[in-house]
Amino acid sequence: MTTVHETQLPGVGIRYDFATRAGDQLGIIAHRTDRFDLLIYDRDDPDSCSTVLRLDPEDAHTLTELLGGTQVAQSQVDLQQALPGLTIDWVPIRDDWSCAGRTIEELRI
Repeated sequence: MTTVHETQLPGVGIRYDFATRAGDQLGIIAHRTDRFDLLIYDRDDPDSCSTVLRLDPEDAHTLTELLGGTQVAQSQVDLQQALPGLTIDWVPIRDDWSCAGRTIEELRI
């Protein structure tokens, strides 16, 4: 499975980066404002982007559907729109933690 690197961008959102099998570097910035940026990094300068595509929520949903993705991202956007001020973040859980492999319901959080 491809390794995805996650970087918190305070006040902006989260950037996800990964390398394709062909060696291209891609990224997604998931803005807290429900916008997404698709980043295509320059092959000669990995610190700069050769292309940045700005996607609104409908664009992101369409691209996800075309790529055969799940509705997790859209569900997150819908929930955040329904509850203004709500912020959702992913929290990595180590295998040796007592909460690993358990649901939020099971943990009674």
